[in-house]
Amino acid sequence: FQSAGIGTWVEPPVLADLYTMVWRYMNAPVVTVAALFILFAALIKFIVGLRNRTINWNNRNIVLVIWFFVPYFFMFLVSYKIPMFLDRYTVFISVGFYLLFAAALSYLFSGRNLLLIVMSAFILMMAVTFHPRVDNKRHIHEMVGFISGNKGPHTSVIICPPWLEYGFAYYYNPGMFRNYAQLRPLLNQDGVYPVNNIFSLDTTKLLNTDKVFLFEDWISLTDPGQTLFSYLNRAFEFKGTTIFYKNIKVHQYIKKTRP
Repeated sequence: FQSAGIGTWVEPPVLADLYTMVWRYMNAPVVTVAALFILFAALIKFIVGLRNRTINWNNRNIVLVIWFFVPYFFMFLVSYKIPMFLDRYTVFISVGFYLLFAAALSYLFSGRNLLLIVMSAFILMMAVTFHPRVDNKRHIHEMVGFISGNKGPHTSVIICPPWLEYGFAYYYNPGMFRNYAQLRPLLNQDGVYPVNNIFSLDTTKLLNTDKVFLFEDWISLTDPGQTLFSYLNRAFEFKGTTIFYKNIKVHQYIKKTRP
């Protein structure tokens, strides 16, 4: 509800996301289409059996159907109001999907040897399409390297929104990151200030600052009035912006020279 109130970086879903989410569960389009075909075929067989009254209800399969479909479509629909339809948020649903898929295979292929062949084929397809090193499109390490390489003794770093401090600290100073209970004070001692807007920043700490880096990603979530930009543009001289990926930006300011 807080995200819905102040805004979130997560976009509302589109209808195609119902397919692409399963795609993430199955690694590749060809495996995804084959899996959806299996589920559809199992549904058709179930409907035919239900119509001919030759079907026996299986409570375990009913649990699996509810486990996958109910939260899957519920989260999809709610995401139009409060965006949350992301793979890492639906990961608990994926377990129900895998079990339901296995149950569908078992339901369609009664022969043990044929079932083992089909199951092995899907396992093999998922194995060869698995890529553990997927670019998360954040590139925080590059941004931190840029700031660290250009940070001097009288340099301040402002982070907005403040929750970006964790990703920053992970690459900036692993020792600080490990000491999470004191992370904010340790960052402040080193001239790094995670803030929501100018009203949560003690500007007196910038009096002896020669250079300021503003690291921001969706700064409009906590500073829609652009109070940080207004202050920095008045107090310092803007030197430029470096973009690392889409919304990850570092704005550089230097101390104004007296005329």
